[in-house]
Amino acid sequence: MFKTQNVTVPLPRAPHNMGGKGTGEMEFKIAETNEEREQAYRIVHDNYVELGYMRPHFSGLRFTAYDAQPQTILFIAKAQGQVLMTMSLVMDGPAGLPLERIFKKEVYALKQRTRRLAEVTALAHCRRDKRRGVELFLSLSRLTVSVGLREGIDDFLITVNPRHRDIYPKLMQFTPFGSERCYEVMEKNPAIAYRLDLRGLLFGGRNWYTAAASPPIPTRIPYFSHEDIATFRSRTALEQKSLAHGLV
Repeated sequence: MFKTQNVTVPLPRAPHNMGGKGTGEMEFKIAETNEEREQAYRIVHDNYVELGYMRPHFSGLRFTAYDAQPQTILFIAKAQGQVLMTMSLVMDGPAGLPLERIFKKEVYALKQRTRRLAEVTALAHCRRDKRRGVELFLSLSRLTVSVGLREGIDDFLITVNPRHRDIYPKLMQFTPFGSERCYEVMEKNPAIAYRLDLRGLLFGGRNWYTAAASPPIPTRIPYFSHEDIATFRSRTALEQKSLAHGLV
């Protein structure tokens, strides 16, 4: 059991084939080492370049000012030492959330309702292994939701390219809260904002989250150290002032 504010949440038991570290087993976890982080940032970079969301970077990594915040949590699915899928959870703080750059009024309205917010971003997968894409995505998402609940988050927010507009409402019960607009820093691709009410998901009956066990969550979140952040800042030439300039 773990508690989130005034709600006690039961943590489901993970099935035997999740969370293990044996050969061939799939592991769903929070990235702990720089090797895991580098693999994840490289997958995001390659996916984003392929999809036209960014231009190639000399480092081969997508490491942003929001990744450089110690409270950002990097989730990965890996097998045999290789990261196959990743997503990041950006906690709301003094710098705000990445999508506030284009959905500022909508996010402000949620904050006025004293909702604790986090943005799920940088979803990417190794395109050499597409066989278990949906399975990996749902399992990693369950882990992300479990951690979000434990951290007291009320809502997950995401931005989605309109060509994927039907996936998140149908598969994961996200609801739209921001209309389509141009996302300048994503190479001017269009984006729609969606919201997921975590409490409604947990107590709303059988759904994609409650239908299967969540991978186990650590008792302590392995947050990014300032030393490790400095390493990736140096490798990607990310300036200290870049967050203030709205780089995502």
